[in-house]
Amino acid sequence: MVWVTRHNYSSKLKDKVIKEALETGNCALVARRHEIAEYTVRDWVRAHKTTKNSKNSSDKDTANNSSGTNAASLEQLSESQENERLKKIIGEKDLEIAILKDLLKKNEPTLTAQDVATTISSSLLRRKLYKQVEKLIIRTDNGPQFISRAFGEFCAAHNLEHERIPVKTPNKNAHIESFNSILEDECLSRYVFQSYEEAYKIVSEFIKHYNRNRIHSSIRYLTPEECYKASLKGTMVFKAVRL
Repeated sequence: MVWVTRHNYSSKLKDKVIKEALETGNCALVARRHEIAEYTVRDWVRAHKTTKNSKNSSDKDTANNSSGTNAASLEQLSESQENERLKKIIGEKDLEIAILKDLLKKNEPTLTAQDVATTISSSLLRRKLYKQVEKLIIRTDNGPQFISRAFGEFCAAHNLEHERIPVKTPNKNAHIESFNSILEDECLSRYVFQSYEEAYKIVSEFIKHYNRNRIHSSIRYLTPEECYKASLKGTMVFKAVRL
């Protein structure tokens, strides 16, 4: 059994939504802004147009009995239509900007110390390093999530040594900075994400491609996955890196 929640919308809200939908010509955008189902907005607009057309039809029958319009009236009508078209374009742009601002306020994802701790815990489990006797070293920049007390307590509890590079020295953490640059150039800068879910899906697909298909000169033109398997077998000879 599925329970459906019915909403009672005020006449004032309906009139406002219908007006915005007619001005912009985009029911989906208006629905998102007011957090109303798109089909509901379309039904309101359809009913409004039906009522308006009925009224116009009646007015037209009355007008047919009067004298026709002159050239000046036709010119005024053309100007009025052009003004309405411009209002529609401007209104749609203003609405898009307003929606983007709302989305940034409501749905902007942030990275916290707990997110970092969860990711590291998952990595330790996958690599079977959770009970490692030798202390592992994690090197990061000075982001707020890394300098927080919560992250420091996590590292202490899991026998992890935390190194923070000096401010404005990304070269001190070159491997991850190089990856961040690749991620930006080959993935993030090529898309305009509409939602967090869409971004997560596309970035995940890129990570799979990076690990399984993209070769790297620094690991003898192998993919990271091939390099990892070779290192486990002891057959991988890494290039010397000059520091």
